[in-house]
Amino acid sequence: MKLLILPIILISQMASAKQCGVISQITGVVDVLRAPNNEDLNRIAVRAQAPFDLLCSDVVVTQAGSRAKLKLSNGLITMGPNSRLFIAKIIKGTSTPSLINLTYGKIRTFFDGKKSEQNSKDKKENQSQFSIKTTTAVVGVRGTDFYVGFDPNKTLTTQATLKGEVQVEQIKTKQKVFVKSGEEVQVETAEKEQVAEQTKKAQSNIKTLEVKPIEKETVVQIRQTSPLVTTDQEFTSKEAISILGEPEKWVPPTNEIPGDLKNIKNIF
Repeated sequence: MKLLILPIILISQMASAKQCGVISQITGVVDVLRAPNNEDLNRIAVRAQAPFDLLCSDVVVTQAGSRAKLKLSNGLITMGPNSRLFIAKIIKGTSTPSLINLTYGKIRTFFDGKKSEQNSKDKKENQSQFSIKTTTAVVGVRGTDFYVGFDPNKTLTTQATLKGEVQVEQIKTKQKVFVKSGEEVQVETAEKEQVAEQTKKAQSNIKTLEVKPIEKETVVQIRQTSPLVTTDQEFTSKEAISILGEPEKWVPPTNEIPGDLKNIKNIF
């Protein structure tokens, strides 16, 4: 009887929760952390297999050597290995995401602002806005192809724009910059306290945001995040190809082992 509890709980929640999209493609191991009865602290890990219906309250986690492609009503997200995200906010009265929280890892996103407006029922709000948030930054867009990576060990957000224009805001300082196609910005933690020995007074050292051309290392990271979208029209624009090279180059590292192969036993 205990084995039946998990499916019953999930089926029950599917009936009452909104669906925000679908995980359309998976390589390796991808887990969805689902909260029965909206109890966030009691999430159940479900091993996802494509196509997998994505509820608005789900958390998606890719394991080492694993990737996932998410289709939302207003865009696409491709997740790199060792990444975790969840939909933090949806447009009122719809199941259209307006805010994605990236806890850690790397994602590349195509957002369709026109679809977001069409799905909106409240025209008084700026419904074309879509944001991705990390601990240090908020990335806001209206219709573009862009990359966001967050390293929690360094508390560092890297944002790069492949097509269109993105606004990046440092959360604590409220600094804002616009990042155009071919540019990137790195957002560190806002405050680094330095205590003077004599005065014992804390001083804040705030680093100014600097927009610069996309670096080679960032190009490598974007390519390695993009193997699942090499044939997607949204991600293979002439602007993206001019920065990343031909889609045939968007491949995983040669030493990467898919998450679903790591536990294979050596039996001969």
